[in-house]
Amino acid sequence: GTTGGDGCSASCQEEAGWACTGAPSACDPICNDGIVIAGDEACDDGNAVETDGCTTQCQSGVVCGITNVSLAGGDRFATDPATGTCYVSFDDDAATFGGAQTACIASGGHLAAITSAGEQTLVASVQNTAQNPWIGGTDALVEGSFGWLTGEAFSFNGFAAGQPDGGDGEDCLSLFSAAIAPAGQTGRWNDTNCDFTGFVQGRICELPAETCGDGFLQTSRGEQCDDDNTTAGDGCSASCRFEVFFSEYIEGSASNKAIELYNPFSVPVSLAGCSLRLYSNGAATPSFTLNLTQTIAANDVLVACNSSSNATILAACDIKNSSLIAFNGDDAIELVCGGKVVDSIGQIGLDPGIQWGTSTTPTSPSTLDRTLRRKCSVTSGDTVTSDAFDPAVQWGGFAIDTLTNLGVYGCVP
Repeated sequence: GTTGGDGCSASCQEEAGWACTGAPSACDPICNDGIVIAGDEACDDGNAVETDGCTTQCQSGVVCGITNVSLAGGDRFATDPATGTCYVSFDDDAATFGGAQTACIASGGHLAAITSAGEQTLVASVQNTAQNPWIGGTDALVEGSFGWLTGEAFSFNGFAAGQPDGGDGEDCLSLFSAAIAPAGQTGRWNDTNCDFTGFVQGRICELPAETCGDGFLQTSRGEQCDDDNTTAGDGCSASCRFEVFFSEYIEGSASNKAIELYNPFSVPVSLAGCSLRLYSNGAATPSFTLNLTQTIAANDVLVACNSSSNATILAACDIKNSSLIAFNGDDAIELVCGGKVVDSIGQIGLDPGIQWGTSTTPTSPSTLDRTLRRKCSVTSGDTVTSDAFDPAVQWGGFAIDTLTNLGVYGCVP
């Protein structure tokens, strides 16, 4: 035929991005030539690297086994099979040492910190050997005492022969190119001026498979905070999210049911990537999940309620849902953000009968026919969902259908 766009043009010429053979000609798209053939190729980045987001079959793929990161402009990639850590070379970048570190953080990592011979081999494997790229070592704080920006031990020595040699003023590390390295030492370390952008070109970034707890705020990985640990209860959760928590629970008459979440911080907190999960009658897996997209204003609350609740509850309600907010006294509730538990009520996988807690008095803490408010001493969520749950430990009890303060944070002594 004389239809273009199928590899053979209307004038019977082979079209760019295609290879045609035989007569009549059969035309196939050429993968890895940098030309995307719509309908046949999802991507084509002009190379045969499997781990840069576009596979050798011209299909979209995971970058170095890591998701939620932007590695546009990366030139070569290597992955540590033991840890999943990804090393990426960005060629031709004329940034200073500080600028290179900032760029690596924006990509979801940091300048490479090399702590073993195996890691040295991986880093050197992605280097453009015609350039001297930055890595993440410096002695700017204490002259002659090099350290990694990550705080990792500077115990492995990868310096080239005669290095470091610069003394004061040559405080940052790069890799030697083939042109200036001693024989057989391409990719070994050299100290140089931290602003020497004419000599240093490019950077090598290290992207751990899990960055939460490394002390670097990686917004490209969905982190809202990173306090250099994965300890819950210190303001920044084990999943590097601001720690919101349940502040009020209403299991009232008829459909009067609500759950309140509190943001104790002086900045708004996005709930994108968070969900509420209901575990009914001792279920070990969620009976219903409600994905959240809202933002809780600074020092404010968000209320989810049953859409058939009374007018007082509905007036304070931000999210109306009759599937998840339909819990009874024997149903567990969980708040999950970034795949990790942020707070919970009840013990998942256990059916307590009719309630957790006791009904010895009209106000004794119980998950049945009560309003519960968190104690003022509680400043973060209950992240262990499999242990015994006693509401009296963290909650104060109020009589059924006590609705005062719903929608306004309040706690009990």
